[in-house]
Amino acid sequence: DLESRFGLKEALRLIKEYGFDGYDYSFSYGLSEKGLFDCEDYIERAKEIRAYADMINLPCLQAHSVYTESYSDIETAIKEHSKVLEICGILGTEIVVIHPCKQANAESNFKLMYSKLLPIAKRHGVKIACENIFTLGPAPEYALLPASCGTPEDFIKFIDYADDPYFIGCLDIGHASLKYFGGATQFIYALGN
Repeated sequence: DLESRFGLKEALRLIKEYGFDGYDYSFSYGLSEKGLFDCEDYIERAKEIRAYADMINLPCLQAHSVYTESYSDIETAIKEHSKVLEICGILGTEIVVIHPCKQANAESNFKLMYSKLLPIAKRHGVKIACENIFTLGPAPEYALLPASCGTPEDFIKFIDYADDPYFIGCLDIGHASLKYFGGATQFIYALGN
């Protein structure tokens, strides 16, 4: 990715140069020590990046938080997502995608994690977006399997369960288009109703 190759400021400059009017910052790929999440001085670094992005008129429109595979260590997951929300508040990010645990239903996901993160998101002025996801079965077939928010019905139930303007949906068209899910059109129509 651009950040690990060039550093974040140069990555933002390139994004602006190529005509984009905003950027999506990803915390989910375990970037090198150059990444904002891994810096000891992350608050100062985030302020520096925000000042630079403001100077070149390139807002952070969205971010993707670290990835939560399971809730085996929920306290660590909440701590990591909280740090991401804090950084995004500094960056001026409007929306942070926090993926649900694949194995938990809407109620469990909300009670175990999102209900604890919503007050933090509000404090930093950042909305949490839940994304429709999938999971793969074992090799060699790697069959698509049901996952939390993987169907239009589950996705809508998840968003409605929170019933909070700081908790929204992020429809991943690529995920929705996978064969198991019946296509993005079904998600779009379901969300429109």
